[in-house]
Formats: sequence, C-alpha cells, structure tokens
Amino acid sequence: MKKLLLITFGGLFLTVNHIQAQCSFTGLNTIYCANDVPSTLVPSGGGYFAGPGITGNTFNPSLSGPGTHTINYIEGSGYVIDQTGTYALIPGTGTSVSLFDDEVSVLLPIGFSFSFFGNNYTNFQISSNGFLTFNNDFTSGCCSGQLIPQTATPNNLIAFSWDDMYPPGGATIEYFTTGVAPNQKLVVNFFNVDFCCSMGTPMVKTQIVLSETTNIIEVNTEYSNGVSPGTLGIENINGTIALAVPGRNSSAWPSLTNDYVAFIPSVVCSSTQTVLVNPLPVVDALVNLNPGCVGQTVTFTGSGANAYSWDNGVINGTPFTVVGPGIFTVIGTELLNGCTNTDFVNLTTVLSPTISITPQNEMFGNDGGISLTILSGIVPFTFDWSNDGLGDNNDNNDLGNVPAGTYTVIMTDGNGCSVTATATVGSQLGLTDLSGVNFSIQPNPSSGIFQIIFANEITDLSTKLEIVNVLGQKIITKKVESKMIDINITEHEAGVYYIKIITDKGISIKPIIIK
Repeated sequence: MKKLLLITFGGLFLTVNHIQAQCSFTGLNTIYCANDVPSTLVPSGGGYFAGPGITGNTFNPSLSGPGTHTINYIEGSGYVIDQTGTYALIPGTGTSVSLFDDEVSVLLPIGFSFSFFGNNYTNFQISSNGFLTFNNDFTSGCCSGQLIPQTATPNNLIAFSWDDMYPPGGATIEYFTTGVAPNQKLVVNFFNVDFCCSMGTPMVKTQIVLSETTNIIEVNTEYSNGVSPGTLGIENINGTIALAVPGRNSSAWPSLTNDYVAFIPSVVCSSTQTVLVNPLPVVDALVNLNPGCVGQTVTFTGSGANAYSWDNGVINGTPFTVVGPGIFTVIGTELLNGCTNTDFVNLTTVLSPTISITPQNEMFGNDGGISLTILSGIVPFTFDWSNDGLGDNNDNNDLGNVPAGTYTVIMTDGNGCSVTATATVGSQLGLTDLSGVNFSIQPNPSSGIFQIIFANEITDLSTKLEIVNVLGQKIITKKVESKMIDINITEHEAGVYYIKIITDKGISIKPIIIK
C-alpha cells in the first residue's frame, strides 16, 4: 500500500511517498562469530544501510559486538524538511548542563529509544558550539558550522545553531524528557548563548525536540542573530548523508525570529534482516613452569574454551620437552558455536643443573655411600634421595651409611630446574674369611706408618696388596713377598682406609684408621 504525507507550503501540497515498494539486500549471514571477516552487503537499489557494525555497505561483526542485531536497508531521501510548522517552545525546567568554550558534554539520557538515520540511540551529547551528537565523541566542532555532508568529524549530529558559540557568557543549557510512552519528547534548551568569546548581548535562543515513535526532530528558534558561517541540518553516522536547511549550510544566516524547522523521516522503501553475533571464548594460554628448564618438560594448557590447538608441536595437557625460548600460541574453540579465539605464552628458558655422583661400596655392612658433586646450577639446591622415599626434598647432598643397592637422587636448583642421577653401591661383605690368608694391622689406629703382619708365610706368589680410600680409589698396589710389610701413607689425609689382600681364591679386607 502507498501512504502519503502531505506538507503544506503556502497553499501547495508536497507529496512524500512512505514505504511503497519492496526492496532487499543480500550478503548478510544469519550467524557470525565476533572475529569473523566483514561482509559486503549488496542492495537492490541505491539506498543506504544502518545498524550496529555498519560502515557504508559493510557489516563488521567485531564492530557490532556480540548479540542479536537488526540491520536496516533504506531507500529514499531519509528525511524531508518541514518549515511550515508553528514556532512554539515546550515549557519546563530540566537538568542543567554546564559547558565551557569548545566543550562537549558527557553522555546524557534521552529517556526513550530514538531512531536516527536507521540507528537507535538512548543517549546523546551536547556541544557548546550548537549541535547534538549520538557518536559518544568529544569533538566540539570548533570554530564554525561545517559544510555537510562531510566525513570529517564530528558526524552523527543534529546541528541547530552550529557556530563558534560561547555558553560561559551566561547561557542556560538544560534538558528534560516529558510526556508518556510511546509519545515522549526529549527537550533541549540552548538559551541566551553568545558568540565566542563575548559576554555581551545573547545572540541565540533555540529549543530542540526529539519525538518518540515518530522520530521527528524539531528546532524552534526564538531568535538568532549574526550566525556566520553556521549550519542547521542533520548528518548520518559516517558523514556520507546529510540534509541542511537551504541557506544555512556553513553560510551566513539571516536574522531569525520565531523560526520553525522539522526533519521528518521519509522512507520510500525499507528492508531489515536480523543477525546473531556470537561472543568469542575468553581463551587463556597457560604453562605450568616459566621459565622452562632446557631438556626437561613443561605442560601447556588452555582454558576458556572446549578444544585447543597449539603451534610448535605442543599438545594440550601433554608434557613438552623444552629446547629453547619461544612464543607458543593456542587456538581455543567453543564447540557449541564454532567460534575461536587465541592467546599465547612467551616461554623463557634457563639451563638445567648438572651433577656427578660417585658410589662407595659397603665393606662391613650398611657403610656404603654416594658422593654428589654439583657442576652447574643456581642456588639454593634441594636433594631428594630414593632410600627414604622420593618426594621429601630435604636430604643431604651426599648419601651415607647405606647397604649395597641402586639409589636415585633428584637435585632441584633455585630456578626450579632438576636433574636426576642413579648409581649402584656395591658390596664386599663375606670376602674376609679366606683359607690361608690371615693378617693383622699394627698399630691401628695409626699416624700413617704401620705394618701388615701375616700369620703364615705367603706361598702364593700371585698374592697382591691394595690400599683404597673410602671412595674406592687405590693409593697403593704391590705384590706380597714377605710375612711382614711396612706401609707409609702419611702423605694422605686422615680417615678410614681399607687393606685388601687379593689371591686367586678371593679377597680379605680390613680397615685402618689414620689419625
């Protein structure tokens, strides 16, 4: 059906078509993720698009943000100007807004949802230089009325007296919402404002009215003197479409008295589509140890999604051997909607500590041990020997007084890096009772000079004598050729040494203490 709006101009009628034909557009998906690539929309005619995430003919889900959005396609002039109405101010006192020179107010509430060039708004701002804007933009528009349309900021505005105005000169700026839904009105008073930077005779007194449901914009000017160059008009969100009162588009105005201008929405054809933009999962990339220890393992895990894919050969939740520093990126996927997001870990590395261990065989039972030498690492160090159960991390660096067996140590340094080593303590128990070999050591303890005295003559010419320290290192080796042997080991440190008599039948061992 064709609807007609008749606007009277001195006895003549202006006919404006309202929503008469079908129009459409393609290129918009029904569902997006918030980081999907923008879509180019293809209209059926020469109209324009409006809605969250719209720039020109492009819908960008990252700009619209998550949620369900309505995208409007409109063909037609968008608005028509009506100057035939009657000037009348709506009485009332509202919330005062204090503005200095070239200043824009904070966001102020409209009190209802207002549609402007196809987009809905619930807040607005007032510029000290004579315009309202919905852009949440603090561009003041100094210092004269801008020619519209123009893509340079400010945009998305209603210019009622855009010039270099000066509210500090004694002006009253206020706003209030009146009426009952769905027919409420936002009223903005811009009263008794001078030009910058004067505090003389007020030059502009204007009231702006935004109407709920009809979305009509009215500008009632009681007086306006000396505006030059100034602008009275409206402009869309990106400055590509505008409508200005003839003779009042960045030009010198005549003096105005009781002037009325209305901007009335006029749509020849419109089409809407609904789009759902799903939010992205909030993905966190985590590693259990950072810095990581070269040659050892760390475990990378993701959180905030359902499935995770890492680069650089990492498998989520599986130990990964560290070879060097690097950036490890994870892609987290929300399986319900397929949306993905990424995060990364910057892994730094330190060298793992190194050690050497030397076993000492037991000689007489539970007197074996292992000496540990630290070759590299960062203090402090902790040690964990397996003889008392792994996991306490409170052992000494050396292991002593243990029987024969295999022992493992884990040493951890100040970086949290660890090294593991294993050694076997041997046993020489049961080798001291050999037929035909019986000897004594005198004196014992000794200063290092002592004698080895055999009970019987040595008849086996292959008999050999060895003296070893507690580390199992040989300090003397010689053949046994007599019943008494003099020994001098004063050049060696005090401690326990072991005398070994070795024959083809076995070994006899006795300790000597050197003081």
